Amino acid sequence: MIFLSLDSDHLKLLGGAGSIKADQLQNAATLIPLALFNAWNVNGEIPDTDAPSPLKTPKIAKAQSVTDTLLLKHLKAYQALFPKAHDIPQSLQIT
Repeated sequence: MIFLSLDSDHLKLLGGAGSIKADQLQNAATLIPLALFNAWNVNGEIPDTDAPSPLKTPKIAKAQSVTDTLLLKHLKAYQALFPKAHDIPQSLQIT
């Protein structure tokens, strides 16, 4: 198993002062895929499933409700612009 850690020099890539230098970008481009695989893997493979739902605390439930409402608003606007669009999944169709 691969364990990755970032020291204070590498954390500067995430929003430190100044611009990212070419060698820092090259290091990040090498480490990010490894870090993501390490974070997402289950028994050496990345599962092809949806992420589990978060706990339904009031704060999360409210945020999810706001996101769902905004998504439906944008979907209705899209359907109004492209009424004959066939690429919208049936489960997302608004009736």
